[in-house]
Amino acid sequence: MKKLIIYLILVFTCSILKAQEIKSYNLQVTFNQTVHILFPSSIKYVDLGSIDLIAEKVENSENVLKIKASVEDFTETNMTVICSDGTFYSFKVTYAKALTKLNITIANEIYTTNFGDVSTRQVEAIMQAIYKENRNNIKYLGCKLFSIQTLVKSIYVHEGLFFIHIYIKNTSNVGLDIDFIHFKIIDKKLVKRTAMQEIYLEPLASYSEVKRVPAHSSVRMVYVFSKFTMVDEKQFTIELYEKDGARDQIIRVENQDFECAKTIEKLKVK
Repeated sequence: MKKLIIYLILVFTCSILKAQEIKSYNLQVTFNQTVHILFPSSIKYVDLGSIDLIAEKVENSENVLKIKASVEDFTETNMTVICSDGTFYSFKVTYAKALTKLNITIANEIYTTNFGDVSTRQVEAIMQAIYKENRNNIKYLGCKLFSIQTLVKSIYVHEGLFFIHIYIKNTSNVGLDIDFIHFKIIDKKLVKRTAMQEIYLEPLASYSEVKRVPAHSSVRMVYVFSKFTMVDEKQFTIELYEKDGARDQIIRVENQDFECAKTIEKLKVK
């Protein structure tokens, strides 16, 4: 009976794998940084194509895999991941000296779906243009605490997508290690005995995302979101939390800030 159950499970899993379109993802890793990949369901199987890679599930997070290179400048290899819902993921893994993306949400990596009519190449070109031109279109959205300053420099809109340009400056003698950054829509005011409603938003993509801001330095990051609207009772918040520290940052963005978002016409998008 036990063998029959195992056989039926294997047949069911194989049928799911055959039914789905197996996509191949391009993944870049490096020696001095760790990439975290968030999967839609818990990870059940991981196969690395080479000993040049190191990967393991994050403790207490069944659907998050961390991976990095064990050596520098390795030859292209592959990685396979199977999740509990039967989904199968294939990765082509290459080495990069520096990474622009350290956190990847697999559900959001299907660009052709989540970017709508905008191609992946165009989204990347817009992010690069925003980062390169570094325009300070907004001068009042920010937070400063314990020698850490976080600003929203600009918000752009294009074909149903929001592009948010964030600046973080560390003037202290202690490096800022970022645990995570949350983006969410929350109630402005909490009515007594009423639970606060929070809607977490996952970026569709990011550019120049980092996990550390060294002492006496600054970084900039660009995030992409599906376009959304809010009623006046709601606000968009950007919450940065320091790992093993208390220098957290919170920026509150009003609906009118998104309504006044700049278009990309004046950007030099290649």
